[in-house]
Amino acid sequence: MENVLKNKIEKDFFILIGSILLAFIILEIGIVDSLLKETHSVGVLGSFIAGIFFTSIFTIAPASLVLVKIASFSSPITVALFGALGAMIGDLLVFFFVKHTLADDLVRLIKRSKYQKIFHRLHFGILRFVLPVIGGIIIASPLPDEIGLAILGVSKIKTIYLVPIAFVMNFLGILGLVFVGGLL
Repeated sequence: MENVLKNKIEKDFFILIGSILLAFIILEIGIVDSLLKETHSVGVLGSFIAGIFFTSIFTIAPASLVLVKIASFSSPITVALFGALGAMIGDLLVFFFVKHTLADDLVRLIKRSKYQKIFHRLHFGILRFVLPVIGGIIIASPLPDEIGLAILGVSKIKTIYLVPIAFVMNFLGILGLVFVGGLL
């Protein structure tokens, strides 16, 4: 079991490194620049699509690059708005997967451990309110949304609350990204 987990982690690490290298290659070759210069109308649609890819650890680097490039000729607010809409959709897709697999596995693992009573008391106490805040902050940060979504899944947040949290936090994260990217 441990070998399978170790192999999965190694595979994910190499995919992440490959994604970052791909983003640098795309930046150096100028593919994004030439594509965006040819089609200025791609701003809204491009922001939305890049937003969908902004949610995964494996695609965040190229998606960030595209969002910053679109913001260089479009309104950063518009890029953040439509990027956040796409990211919210991506987060919902990931959330349903994470909620029904990873979060449930994590809860089962904790229930089997000697810390079950502590987790149970905290889960219905202060963690009930803190976990959604931590999950939202992680969604807004450059950290992978999967971590924040797993935390929200463990907190048993309802989808009706996830939608505005995901939208607002992704909006703030993308807005920060395009402003910082514009300064560089």
